[in-house]
Amino acid sequence: MEAIQVLMFIVISMLPDGEFDSKSRLVDQCPSHEFVHNMMESELKSGKIVAWSAKCETLQFVRLKPNKI
Repeated sequence: MEAIQVLMFIVISMLPDGEFDSKSRLVDQCPSHEFVHNMMESELKSGKIVAWSAKCETLQFVRLKPNKI
């Protein structure tokens, strides 16, 4: 097994019809709270979304090495 760590930025938006839209991206560093807040508040004001949540954190994935035959 091999552990891989990545820094992931995730945004989940609630659309006016009640559906959810999610976007995730690998990043080198987390965007500032101010940047994310301004970006998402702009989406709220335009009516494209009705709510949102965002998170940036390190995630660990375990990759199994394939068996050699």
